[in-house]
Amino acid sequence: MSVNEVNISGIGIHKGKPSSLRVVEKVNKGITFYSPAGKIELSPEVVVTDINSIHLATVLKAGSAEISTVEHLLGALVQFAGGADIYVSSDEIPILDGSALQFYNAFIKAGFLPGINPIALKKETSISFNDSKAIIKPVKNLNDAVYNIILDYSNPFLGELTYSYRPFTDSFLTSIAPARTFALEKDVKTIINMGLGKGGSLENTVIISENGPLNPDKMRFNNEPARHKMLDLIGDLATLNGLPKASITITKPGHKINAMIAKEIFKMQTD
Repeated sequence: MSVNEVNISGIGIHKGKPSSLRVVEKVNKGITFYSPAGKIELSPEVVVTDINSIHLATVLKAGSAEISTVEHLLGALVQFAGGADIYVSSDEIPILDGSALQFYNAFIKAGFLPGINPIALKKETSISFNDSKAIIKPVKNLNDAVYNIILDYSNPFLGELTYSYRPFTDSFLTSIAPARTFALEKDVKTIINMGLGKGGSLENTVIISENGPLNPDKMRFNNEPARHKMLDLIGDLATLNGLPKASITITKPGHKINAMIAKEIFKMQTD
């Protein structure tokens, strides 16, 4: 039987270093990352939840191995039924155009088998972190699973945004995959001062001023930031090696609370 695989290269958005990866499809479920520093078996337990590390990207760490900015790759890969071995040349996944579109299209072209592994919940739960809040409820049918996010920015162009997505029935390709990374213009200097964003540009990040996007091509959707936050949520939940069969509502989502949700669901499975 032939092996389906994808090779992708680019630069990391935060460290600005060249990065290439080879993704090899497996029949059995489970995702394993192989980096020059070692191996990481994907689960919510290997997600770094220190706020300084997780504010702008999702970071995986096991032993001396650490790989950052995995969320767009995982958001695309969780749409497929099998597992994968992922060989990474550096410690950051390439940002490409800032979305999951190129990852998803590459997996389709390579012949990866579509299908999402549903993760059943045992009970309702809620999680809070600072101003972020999440309510997670189990549902009986895949068609009833829905993820809702509510955003509120101190930016007159964005204001309050809401977005809902049904992960097992809506089209990831047309609704979520094209939505790109974004940053508020007022936050760019802070990101640079943190030593991050070294690979960022208008080619992979939507920069939003108080009057709108600074990018020549503007936005792909009028609510692209909300859709990208949904992509981040899907990618962060994908550390479960599937997606929750649940109703999830999050106010002010971010990588920190996303990771907390995944860890809580993982704990339910193992208790």
